[in-house]
Amino acid sequence: MLVIYCMVLLTGNPKIAIDQAVVDLGLVVNKQTLQNEFVIRNEGSADLLIKDIESDCSCIVANLQKNTLRPGEQAVVLLEISFPKNSTWSKTVHVFSNDPESPEKRVIIKGTSRDAIIVKPETIRLKANKKSAKVQIESHVNRELEITIEVYPPMLSVSNLKQEGNVYQFNVSYTGDAKNNINGFLIVNTGVEELESVMIPVKVNY
Repeated sequence: MLVIYCMVLLTGNPKIAIDQAVVDLGLVVNKQTLQNEFVIRNEGSADLLIKDIESDCSCIVANLQKNTLRPGEQAVVLLEISFPKNSTWSKTVHVFSNDPESPEKRVIIKGTSRDAIIVKPETIRLKANKKSAKVQIESHVNRELEITIEVYPPMLSVSNLKQEGNVYQFNVSYTGDAKNNINGFLIVNTGVEELESVMIPVKVNY
């Protein structure tokens, strides 16, 4: 019986297993590089050799702790991910091994990337018969903004700043009586390092 048992071990096969087929990173801020990981296990009865790990996008770099796993061993694959800007995306990491039944395993990396701060409208346009406008600031950072607003020229004023969840709104008005076109701007200070301030052009047309 001992001889038979040894022969089974010698003629056994490796079997690759990965702890997750999909890594969903959710909402990610543009220009942010994240680190994540997944685990490879050898559930077979012979050494598992990880021949290569490739990604279909240069935005994902995969690093493996060790490429030979004895039966029952596992290793962590570390991922460094830089996201395409303003998109919902799905990329694939390919794991190649000597598992005869599954020589290639795939792990899907997906998420949605957005600007840290989105301002609507990007340019404020006021007219003689419409001297005020509403501005919306949508935040995708994981903490509240500390908004302060600077205006130029002084005839512009800001009022009714309020917050609903991750959305901030305020009104911009022109209080002057000039009869010609005026170009001004707002500087919105956010209090967060991802995007410390945003300049919003203001055009007053008569």
